[in-house]
Formats: sequence, structure tokens, C-alpha cells
Amino acid sequence: MTQVSLWNISDTLGVLSSSTLEFKERIMEMDELDTYIDNCGGVQPPHLAFYREAIRFNAEAAINAFEYVHRFIEMTNETKGHYEMTGELTLNVLDNIQNMLTHAAALSRFFLAFKVR
Repeated sequence: MTQVSLWNISDTLGVLSSSTLEFKERIMEMDELDTYIDNCGGVQPPHLAFYREAIRFNAEAAINAFEYVHRFIEMTNETKGHYEMTGELTLNVLDNIQNMLTHAAALSRFFLAFKVR
């Protein structure tokens, strides 16, 4: 069975939308970047400080948000659900859950390979 891709169809028809062209350019840029990283041996020493700071910032923010939500859960367990759930408390809990997810996703960029192919 022949594999058909969006590229083959658009190239065959001679119709390339601007988004398809941008997508192809982005993939070529990523391939060039991969080649450059391979040739240079990964993150270079002058950039390690920035790399570490970015990781540290996201890790600390995710941990702080996790600790807030953990304290909230402990409080609900200790009071057996008898507490006043104000609008401010609700917003703080939701804000910290969002921060946990956002910063965990930001951390994943440093540790999980992502290839568009």
C-alpha cells in the first residue's frame, strides 16, 4: 500500500498553501538545527548556564504549585470537607493546578525529544 502524505498530494496538484510552505520550512529548519547540534556535540558550555536556569525556574515553579495543591488537599482531609470554599481559594487552587501543568510541560521540552516527520 502506498503511503500518501499531504506533501505528496499538494506537490502533485501543484497547490501549496502558505501554511504548507511554512510547515516545510519549519521542518527544514529543524533538520538544519539537528545537524548543527550533532556537529557541535549538544549544548555548548557557554549556553549551559542559561539551560540550567531555564530548567531550574520551571522545576521550582512546578514544585511550588504542587506543594500548594498538596497543602490544600491535606487541609481538606484534616477538616473532613468542613471548610469555606471562597472564590479566592477556588481561583488559587485552579491557578496552581494550571501552573503545575504548564511548568511540567515546559520541563518536558528539555528531556523529551520531539521530531516532526
